[in-house]
Amino acid sequence: MVKQQVESQIKVRDMSSAKVSIEPADYTSWSDVRTELIAEAKVSLRSELETELAAATEGTDISELRRSFLVRERSIEHKVDSTVHNFSATIDVTYKCAFFTTTAIPPHNLIFSHTHTHTHGSFLAK
Repeated sequence: MVKQQVESQIKVRDMSSAKVSIEPADYTSWSDVRTELIAEAKVSLRSELETELAAATEGTDISELRRSFLVRERSIEHKVDSTVHNFSATIDVTYKCAFFTTTAIPPHNLIFSHTHTHTHGSFLAK
């Protein structure tokens, strides 16, 4: 009986169709995150290519050298795209509801706040 009284006083919201979108905090899009991850992964490869080009002798096939590095560069991109990256997030949910009593006390507006930390997320950089 008490449960029915409380339910009749509190407006219940069905949040089963609520949607959540997760965006990176330090970048404007996930594409920018991917670009940064790939750039970081390619730093040593580019340095190695510059060293090889500088050390190339007159008989060295420069175009073949560049092609071989391009293949390695594509491999790095595929590796970044297929690696699962972990993240942690804190979700703050605040909602307001009116609480009415059965006595002569005026209604109270209550604000409920809930914080949930989720540390088991992952994403692909594609």
